[in-house]
Amino acid sequence: MTTIDSTSALSQFDDLVTRGELFYTPSKPIILSDSGLDYDIRTIPSFAQKPLPSSTQTAQPSNRPPPTDGSDIDHSDPLFFVANINDTHKLILNKFCVYRPQYLLLTLDPLRRQTERLDEENVRAAWAVLAALDGEDGAGGDGGGKGIGGGQKHYAIYNGGKAGGSSRKHKHMQILARPSAEDGELELLPYREEGAQMEKLPICAFFSPLDTTSLLKLSPAEAGKVVYSVMEKQWKLAREALRTCRASQNQNKNLDKEGDGKKEVDREESEEANESVPHNVMLTRDWVITIPRRAATVEDKLKGHVVGCQGVLGSVWCAKKEQLEAWKEVGMGNVLRELGIPGKIKYC
Repeated sequence: MTTIDSTSALSQFDDLVTRGELFYTPSKPIILSDSGLDYDIRTIPSFAQKPLPSSTQTAQPSNRPPPTDGSDIDHSDPLFFVANINDTHKLILNKFCVYRPQYLLLTLDPLRRQTERLDEENVRAAWAVLAALDGEDGAGGDGGGKGIGGGQKHYAIYNGGKAGGSSRKHKHMQILARPSAEDGELELLPYREEGAQMEKLPICAFFSPLDTTSLLKLSPAEAGKVVYSVMEKQWKLAREALRTCRASQNQNKNLDKEGDGKKEVDREESEEANESVPHNVMLTRDWVITIPRRAATVEDKLKGHVVGCQGVLGSVWCAKKEQLEAWKEVGMGNVLRELGIPGKIKYC
């Protein structure tokens, strides 16, 4: 069983903020509505200091040398370290944060790349972290951001490929505290109005509820294996949706080649394994959702805003006020239809 001292991690977080090595400023959301779907949109000052996806700069404190192991994330600073997970991953504090605290779950192999789909090891590690942070009563409940016992619930996101909004090459997921209506926040989209808001999402997405009660009876490793089988099915559906979309637009299937340093995998379907499938994944202990992506931004309209998983699910994080105003000007739903595949939620 993975053990994470969240109280200690929070103290680490606050200390690093004080030192100026971790960037976080509390933010207030603006709630906008478009075609019945509510969007949480906010400006995050720390993002202005975040390296751009095209930059060779590493995500690290400026007084530390860059990694030499092939990673573009400084993952060796002991001040950011939280825990080792399953001998395959490490959990560290994120440097550029929206919430307090916020984590990165990185592969120990620094040559694993963000263009790969999530594999079983990745999902088992993410599930172990969620189980450790949420506790036994952290899943289920009333759908808000608090556990049955009052503790904070968490979720994981993955931005797959440049068109999926990834900003770093080293394969990682982000772990965040779930927003709570009790704290005046919009809940994650599938929890709003008992799922009714999710029906208004204007892009193709694949949603699967999880049998939380049954999963809680399994070890995190066993539960992670079950969840991976669900996510693999969603990924294949996302791949097929992108193939269909690309064929209809007469596009090359490999729009997002970024394979340098990619770990060799032993799969019979090697051609399919290397095919570009930019996508986003959001995982809680109640459900998982996968969104195929066509683009990371709307060129010449979003003022350089690269949009990850949160943005296509209605929670928009902007580095500058001009980007926030650009979303409002273009129209929230119009932006999403440019980033994803126009369509609707599909249950699987």
